[in-house]
Amino acid sequence: MESVESLKKIFDVKVETREELIQSIVDELTKDNQHNFIFIRQLIQSMEQNKIEIPILPIVANRILQLSFNPNSDYDKYAQVVKSDTSIAINVIKLANSPLYKGLRDINDLQLAISRIGIEGLKEIVLMLSLKMKIFSNKTFKNEFEKTWRASLLIALISSKVAEYYKISSSKAYTIGLLHDVGDLIFYNQISLYQSKNPKIVFAENFMQRISYSFHPKLSALALLSWGFPKEEYDFIGYHHLPPKDNSSINQKILYLALSIVSAEVVIDSDYDEVSLFPYQFMIQQAKLNISPEFFKAIFIKSKNDLQIIQSMLG
Repeated sequence: MESVESLKKIFDVKVETREELIQSIVDELTKDNQHNFIFIRQLIQSMEQNKIEIPILPIVANRILQLSFNPNSDYDKYAQVVKSDTSIAINVIKLANSPLYKGLRDINDLQLAISRIGIEGLKEIVLMLSLKMKIFSNKTFKNEFEKTWRASLLIALISSKVAEYYKISSSKAYTIGLLHDVGDLIFYNQISLYQSKNPKIVFAENFMQRISYSFHPKLSALALLSWGFPKEEYDFIGYHHLPPKDNSSINQKILYLALSIVSAEVVIDSDYDEVSLFPYQFMIQQAKLNISPEFFKAIFIKSKNDLQIIQSMLG
């Protein structure tokens, strides 16, 4: 068994770690669980050496993102990308006919569906669909992936609506919200890989949750970097649980606000009409955003309803 001092030396690496993470692992060491220690050491070393297995971004999602990075991309280019994947095209039409975008009549034509949804909406939907089918999928940790997917989509919806309020790119805020926890999925994939090589090892659920909480922001940042996202615009993903500063970017503040309110179970699980505005007021203050609690509460409720519609349409 390696000493606590040796463990702390391992953490003196070029990754964003916190005292609570060190303490978590020290706690595990007191339980004399050698495999917990070995797994975390290997994870840190893989991150240092850029050997973490990052999932390949789905082709359609990648093309949509590349178009979104180019302000000169037009409607026809987006339509061509959607047409290249029949499953996504079908779901785009399905969502265009949902209460989210409902028009006077149902439509069965992709071009009309895209016209109804709009470019910003199309980017959000295509990214969501391709990621759900290709990235947010793991049979071993199905419940964890579903939970992360649902929370990420809700945060994306909230972020998009707050961005609209500030008259900045709603699709960028949506993308940040949807991808900020992708590192959680990478972490559980690393667990799966380790267990496949050590089939008799079973990690305790509380251990996985605590370690994932501390590692996944950095893993998310590594994923976005490998997928070609501009580092200067998305770097804060690597420490998204830390409160923003006064000079932090507006997108960092929006993400922190959405993340905070979704993490507050008392707000999510309560009757909306009876929920005090205090949680909203407190979190808005923490996020350093100038927005009224009443307005943000309305955004949250609308986003929750939108999430339910999407889940019911997509299954």
